[in-house]
This record gives sequence, C-alpha cells and structure tokens, in this order.
Amino acid sequence: MGATIRKKELYDAVMTLGDCFDMLDMPHEVRAFGSGSAQVKAMRERFDPARAGFLASGDLGGTQLQQTASLAYSSLLACEENNKMMVCMSDGVLNDHQESVRVLKEARKNGVVTFGIFFGKGYDENKMNDLYGRGSWAAVEQLNDMPKVVAQRLASIFKSMK
Repeated sequence: MGATIRKKELYDAVMTLGDCFDMLDMPHEVRAFGSGSAQVKAMRERFDPARAGFLASGDLGGTQLQQTASLAYSSLLACEENNKMMVCMSDGVLNDHQESVRVLKEARKNGVVTFGIFFGKGYDENKMNDLYGRGSWAAVEQLNDMPKVVAQRLASIFKSMK
C-alpha cells in the first residue's frame, strides 16, 4: 500500500471507517499489518492523530495478515458486546493466505463477523471468499468509491446481526 500511504488515502480510508463506527457507537481498534503488526488505535480510546499518522507515513513492508488478525480476534473476544466485527483492508495478495484463512474462520466460528476491503485492482475473488466468506468483502478501486461500496455491504451485514 505504499502509494496509498504516501497519498494519505489509507489514513483517509481508516478515518472514514472510524467515523462510521463512532456514529454507530461501536467500539473499534485499528491495526496495521505488513511483515509485522502495529496497533494504531486501541479498542476504547480516542483516535490520536499522532498515532493515526502512522497510516500516512509508516511502512511495515510485506503483506502478512495472520499475526494482526490473531491479535484483533483476541481483543474482540474480550469485548462485552454481542456483535463483533473485524474489518481488514489490503491491496495485495497475502504472503500468509492459508494461515490467515485459518484465523478468520476460527473468529467466525466464535461469533466474530469478518469483513475485507481490497483496495485497488487485481483481487482474486476466490481468495477473498476464502478469507472473509462469500459476500463479506468489497473491492474499492478509488478512495472516493469507498463510502458507497463499503456502506452498502456493511448495511446488509448489520441488518443480519440484529
């Protein structure tokens, strides 16, 4: 996501999702992933612009989701809310696809809704379905498409969570 980070689009995308979850009064946290993992916002804290700035300048290299997904899953299990959702955004093929599939399937078995956002072009529909479940992901080519595309998918997921 190097170009997306340099153009501040990742920051904008995460802030857009954060605003959505704030409006819905849904606790959320933000983690970045690559070859490592970084927590950008903890579950019940305010979004500190200095920490969120990592999304506009940081680079973890690589595309490995498993570790970050495992940490997010652990955080979600500790939440008292009944409805729990994990949103993952990537712009490339995961280097640890099978391991990530395993973690996300386990999360779904334990009541966590998983949702993926593929940012850019070149996604593999079968791999996205493996990771997040059929219909639980969206592809967004440009940031300005994100509110409409993602909102439509999330609205249908939220209706099913009631």
